[in-house]
Amino acid sequence: MIFLAAAIGGDSLNFFIGRHVGVALTKNKLFGRVFSQQRLNEAHGFFEKHGAMAIFLARFMPIIRTLAPFVAATSDYDYKSFIKYNVAAAICWVGLCCAGGFFFGNIGFVKDHFSLVVIGIIVVSMIPASVGFLKGRKAPAGEE
Repeated sequence: MIFLAAAIGGDSLNFFIGRHVGVALTKNKLFGRVFSQQRLNEAHGFFEKHGAMAIFLARFMPIIRTLAPFVAATSDYDYKSFIKYNVAAAICWVGLCCAGGFFFGNIGFVKDHFSLVVIGIIVVSMIPASVGFLKGRKAPAGEE
């Protein structure tokens, strides 16, 4: 239960920080390059179209899971929708991580090569984001 509360609470806090600080970043000289009004408008369109799936799948991708709640809030995504998919994703994520730790934690190979296993998990979980990024770079302007 602690893991579940931490996962849900952490993303909710990130969402509220994005809601209160995100738009102000567009006016900041340093952060305004990354958080421009144009990018916020693009993010708003993205979350209008893919919000539920983006919130759910982001939970399973390192780095993206940290950015998704902040960007969703900054782009005016509805908190009621966010929390619904955040809770569903957190339940799945915590369940998978705990079950995986329980079942694979005592396997000899995993014990002996734990660092390699962790690196492998990170690499495999970054594949979908990398493929999406590469497809986005190859797509002609206007087709994204």
